[in-house]
Amino acid sequence: MTNRSRVTPRKSSSPEAAPCSREEENLIAEAKPQAEAVACKPSRENRNGGFSRGLLSLAGVLLGVTYLALVFFLMFLNCNVLAVLSLLFISLLMPGVHHRMVTDLFGVGMKSFVFWAQVVGGLRPIYYGEGVNSLLEKDKKSKLIIGNHLSFVDTFCLISMGHAAGEVQGMRAFTKNAIKWGMPVIGWGAAFVNFIFLRRNFEKDKAMIKVQMKALAANSKFYSSGNFWLVIFPEGTRATPDKLEAAKAFARSRDLPVLRHLLVPRTKGLLTVLGEGESALRESADSVLDVTFGYPCLRGEGPQPKSVLPSMADLFFRLPAKDKLHHVHVHIRTIPLSDVPKDKAGLESWTSAVFQEKDKLLDYYQEHGCFPGEARELKLASWHTLMSNLLILCVSGAAVALFLFAALKALESVAGAAVHYHYNSGEWGSNADKVV
Repeated sequence: MTNRSRVTPRKSSSPEAAPCSREEENLIAEAKPQAEAVACKPSRENRNGGFSRGLLSLAGVLLGVTYLALVFFLMFLNCNVLAVLSLLFISLLMPGVHHRMVTDLFGVGMKSFVFWAQVVGGLRPIYYGEGVNSLLEKDKKSKLIIGNHLSFVDTFCLISMGHAAGEVQGMRAFTKNAIKWGMPVIGWGAAFVNFIFLRRNFEKDKAMIKVQMKALAANSKFYSSGNFWLVIFPEGTRATPDKLEAAKAFARSRDLPVLRHLLVPRTKGLLTVLGEGESALRESADSVLDVTFGYPCLRGEGPQPKSVLPSMADLFFRLPAKDKLHHVHVHIRTIPLSDVPKDKAGLESWTSAVFQEKDKLLDYYQEHGCFPGEARELKLASWHTLMSNLLILCVSGAAVALFLFAALKALESVAGAAVHYHYNSGEWGSNADKVV
């Protein structure tokens, strides 16, 4: 499917711009499924009725569980077993082949989840801002991506961006160290492809971040695009109603700007990769993509819901339905990396200013139901791309399984021959070990 732009660009992209045009409203109208109509809190009728929330159909659950089980098994073969074999037998002699293979297969695995969410789950990100154009440039360089964090679906929207830009294989992130071993298959696979794992102890993390950042910059030349996208959520965690209230109290106590929709951003991670003397990222990347997510279910008066729609269950455990679309609004702004300060005070001030601007964007979204600027849908997955992607995992996984089977049979034959020789030739062991 080709890239699409259904509305004409508007001149202003500031939060003070005029409300959405009629054409934009037609596009955004698709973002108002039943979940928005009930303000993220499904009624008793909805809970008893269908897919929006509550009781999911048995067919949808079985379909989703079967698909996820298959993908996880294939990723185990491709992103764990094959990665170990490649590390042991290929990386020393052909490091480029090793990095290209493990990153491509990990990217294919991650796209398998997002493609299903788009084709079956109805995930439909709507993009705004001049930064959308930078995703489609032919001569792209590496990027640093910073965003607000509301849901795990944020990650799916970022991967959707990467799919449109052809950069999924090079997407990496700052993430909790617990995920490395606590999230089987995906966490194990991420350990092979230069994700940056944090232990939440900055003094211990600082040196490791520098090492991992240099490795990522060096290995990215072997990736299919030659670039990487490094994702950081400066808030450090998902913004829930309780955390927002705590963040406001903290900001007041420290005389910091009080943000209405965001947590107070942390700058230690950014300082480690962008600070003075840190050249790995600055030499590889040319800009920062400032990404702001807006979810329809978080609009409106009254208490904010504790969970954000769509949930993982909405995207995976349901049957395909054209009228069950889940729109997420995504604003993208490009900031030249040369404009980002290197000193600690300057970087803290810059980060605070970026998040104040994001807060204004979310004010606009709360009022108008869209971000300012052109509303666009980029390239989405189809059934053809979904099945083609799955076929790659199946073929590669079958090859790994056959290799393991052949290796085990060979070891069994060697072990059997050794035992036979030991007990019949009399060459091994003492006379007491011989079979009479």
